[in-house]
This record gives sequence, structure tokens and C-alpha cells, in this order.
Amino acid sequence: RQNAVTERSKRAEADARADEAAIAASHAKDAQQRLEEEIKVATAARTKAEGRAARVEIQSAAVEAARDDAVARAAAAQAEAAQARTAASKARLCAMRVATR
Repeated sequence: RQNAVTERSKRAEADARADEAAIAASHAKDAQQRLEEEIKVATAARTKAEGRAARVEIQSAAVEAARDDAVARAAAAQAEAAQARTAASKARLCAMRVATR
């Protein structure tokens, strides 16, 4: 009779441990699902941020290219103005030569 009681006690203890293990496994599965969802959200946020950063970089490059183009056009305009001044000086010299003949 003592063996039967001990055996039932051992079985009850084993069943209790199995129940605890099943509960722990269920909690671990829930935690894993929550973490996977958090990873998905974080990955989406990172992808979105990288996309924004790439757009900002592209816009920055476009602004820099526009600035470089404006600088080049300003230099060309200055050169054209210098040529126009030179041409005007030559024209004045020619007019003075004609006038002094």
C-alpha cells in the first residue's frame, strides 16, 4: 500500500512538472511571437528611415549640383561681361583713331 501511495505521489509530481513545463513553453512561444512582431516593426521603421535618408541624400546632391551649376553660370556670365568690356574698349579705341584721322 505504501508503494502505491508513493507511486501516485511521484506520478502527481511528474504531472505537475509536465504542466509547469507546458505553461513555460506556452509563455516562451508567446514571448517569441511578441519579439518577432517587435522585430518586424523595428525593421520596417529602419527601412523607412533608410529610405528617408536616401531621399535626403539625393536632394542634397541635387541642391549641390544646382549650386555648382549656378556657380558655373555666374563664372560664364562674368567672363562674358569681361569680353563685352574688352570689346567696348576696342570699339572706343577704334572710334578715337577714326576721329583723330
